[in-house]
Amino acid sequence: MNSRRDFLDNCWKEYFRDIQALCSQWLYACFGCLLFVAQAPQKVPAAECGDDIASYRATDGGSGLESLAQFQSVFQTFIDANLKTVPMQWRQIQPSVYWYLKSHSKLFARMSRSEQEALIEEIAHYIVMLRQDSSQYVVLGKGRTIIALLDPEQGLDRKQITALASAYQCEAQVYKRTGDALLEEVAEEFVAALTDAVKKNQPTTVVVLGHGLPEEIQSYHISYQRVAAAVVAAARARSGVDSTKLDLENIVLIFDDCYSTDFVINLAHSMESVSKTSGSSIVSMPVMIAGANRNQLGHADVGTKFVTHFWDSAIELFFIRKPVPRTVTVRDFLERVDRYMLGFGRTPVIQNNRVIDYRDTDPVLFQDPVFFVPLNEMHRKELREILRKNLGNDPESVDEREMSAPLFLDIGLIRSNMSRARRLS
Repeated sequence: MNSRRDFLDNCWKEYFRDIQALCSQWLYACFGCLLFVAQAPQKVPAAECGDDIASYRATDGGSGLESLAQFQSVFQTFIDANLKTVPMQWRQIQPSVYWYLKSHSKLFARMSRSEQEALIEEIAHYIVMLRQDSSQYVVLGKGRTIIALLDPEQGLDRKQITALASAYQCEAQVYKRTGDALLEEVAEEFVAALTDAVKKNQPTTVVVLGHGLPEEIQSYHISYQRVAAAVVAAARARSGVDSTKLDLENIVLIFDDCYSTDFVINLAHSMESVSKTSGSSIVSMPVMIAGANRNQLGHADVGTKFVTHFWDSAIELFFIRKPVPRTVTVRDFLERVDRYMLGFGRTPVIQNNRVIDYRDTDPVLFQDPVFFVPLNEMHRKELREILRKNLGNDPESVDEREMSAPLFLDIGLIRSNMSRARRLS
């Protein structure tokens, strides 16, 4: 296709006609049924998710970690004075800093206020460093395979994935229920394709678009345990490699649905648990991208097509706009998707003809995508050392289990500019 007109005529005519008809009147729809809007999402037992996710949900003894809002309120004066950054830049990593500290809430509670502040500053700098170091992970590019699982009702069509794949010289495998096919039949085909890609160690980007819950890909009732078991078994079955050391770095997992961060966390901990049970260890997690933050709904524009906001912005930036880049990396998402996603439920704050921040107007409409990147043993050692050196005069009294470092880390919301992010480092 040589022009935007060709693309619209062949792939997206219906979609853009709907958008034009809607004009400024956006219709938002939750990916889950109304039952889940009215009720809190079901929590997965901590025993199934590992120690880290259990501590994510632990109480913290009044140390300023009861909620993200309280964390911001308690420490904002220190942050404004010591982290040399614009408000929008801090907002992009603030949830990541908070959730990491929350995972070590018992240690944080026993620190003095000055120790807590020093730890906040160091973790903020470390997350910025990880964002920069992780920026070259390839999401779309020549030689990768795109495996897409599309909503069976009003989701995108196969051609809208295959056209994107073709533009980046990727192979496309698209799964969507059509005709009389059963949901479980499509689910089995999707899991088999993922298993095959992992077993062959083929660079692969998996894109799941539809309805979601913390425990499953709701559109096809695929549990996180099922995905975890399939991935670990496939990695162990690779030929010519040590089956006890599982490297999943070639895989990028994208989930754009309700509660997708909760699903990603559950999936990652389940992969770790399954690998340990099988006598293996994961040396590198996949890169994982969630379209909605913790306990957050996903939203879509509804017309003839049910187009998720996050993936819609990716298509606009990396396919419709010309010229199409040769590859799309994590850096491209971090730098370019922010202006689209921040528009939902927020109003820009303008100073000297520049947008410096966003003011919250309707939290129900928030959808903040999150990146999770793998941590190697060096990263984990560095994080343990940061914790240890901020424990004051009695670091040796701490149980080593409290010093645990995860195999993956949330490095923040997709709304940064990498050049501005360097001001924190």
